[in-house]
Amino acid sequence: EAASGRGYIMRVLLYRTTDDVVDGIILTFTDITERREAQERLQALEQRRLDEHLRREASRTEKILNTTLDGYLLIDRDGTIVDVNDAYCRLAGRSRKQVLGSNLHDALAPRAGEPDLVRRLAGVLGGEVEHRFELLHRTSEGDVRDLDASAAVLQLDSASLVVMFVRDVTE
Repeated sequence: EAASGRGYIMRVLLYRTTDDVVDGIILTFTDITERREAQERLQALEQRRLDEHLRREASRTEKILNTTLDGYLLIDRDGTIVDVNDAYCRLAGRSRKQVLGSNLHDALAPRAGEPDLVRRLAGVLGGEVEHRFELLHRTSEGDVRDLDASAAVLQLDSASLVVMFVRDVTE
């Protein structure tokens, strides 16, 4: 690359005599600035298209999760709520802001003899327990709701999270 910012490819060829003796070299320089700039524009365009596609997919997924009547939660291994949908917020009687970062364990009313949430989540993450179970959930008003829950492990980067869908089955 030249000081001017232009890019060049240098080719070196040996100059041989008719007796096949090297008698010099031939240097040629090809200006590749336009080609490099075109590649950079193409890469930037592809990145914008990918970013737009990812934004559309994230929006689509969010819309799907917010149209379901079942509550959706994304929980870390300690029970901290990482993401929720509107249905779960309505069921809990709390805003999204109040729910995110809170611990699901605090909203539960465990039945005597049942494993606590942390043990259930560890079991789900380890593949050792049923992925469908019932939970007693306390709303913000203090009402206790019986929830049918289904859970599955989701690997995101290096973190294992639990995706949980819950349905109010209180009679």
